Amino acid sequence: MSEIEKSELDRAIEYFETKFMEESFEAEKHNEFALFVLKQVRDGKLVEVVRGKWAIVTSYATKTKYICTKCCRTIIANSKNPQEKFPYCHCGAKMGKEQTNEND
Repeated sequence: MSEIEKSELDRAIEYFETKFMEESFEAEKHNEFALFVLKQVRDGKLVEVVRGKWAIVTSYATKTKYICTKCCRTIIANSKNPQEKFPYCHCGAKMGKEQTNEND
């Protein structure tokens, strides 16, 4: 783990399990989700999603050549929306809208 150490996550999980689970039912639902996310991060089950786009390189009569904006892999697709057939690049980038800031 990089920025958040496992011990810090364990302390946050313990805090949620003891303090916040005693709140109202509505708050409890949100706290259960937060607790779930913290445990997933601690256990390495959540990873950052890398996003990219298929950018047009060349258009032919019936097909279009696209390039991945993350790794420069090229594909040839016969549709105007290559994400339908190729939702992910081989580099792991999820194709569609590129990530523009941390809140995407």
